[in-house]
Amino acid sequence: MNWANEPFSKLLKDKIIPSIEGRSIIYSTLIYCILAAVTYVYPSILGIDIQRITGTIMIFLIWPILLFTMYCFVAVNVNFRSSILSLIWVLCWACGPFWIIYG
Repeated sequence: MNWANEPFSKLLKDKIIPSIEGRSIIYSTLIYCILAAVTYVYPSILGIDIQRITGTIMIFLIWPILLFTMYCFVAVNVNFRSSILSLIWVLCWACGPFWIIYG
């Protein structure tokens, strides 16, 4: 199906939410929003230096958008079918901010 002309809510309801990859993206988005709030309020609990607070919050808030965009870019080629390789890919990309911030 051509998802280019469909509403976003239909894509979300029919393809993203039922798949394990889509749910992992949604859960990682919630986790990153919570981590951004924790970083803003009390950064030392996550071991983040005071000079790196702004960049860390930006990474935590921008990464879900990048993750969803990359997932759609890859998943469109396979018509949003779930596979173990796409799940591993999504989980590796979901861990990206931790590799950037703590790496």
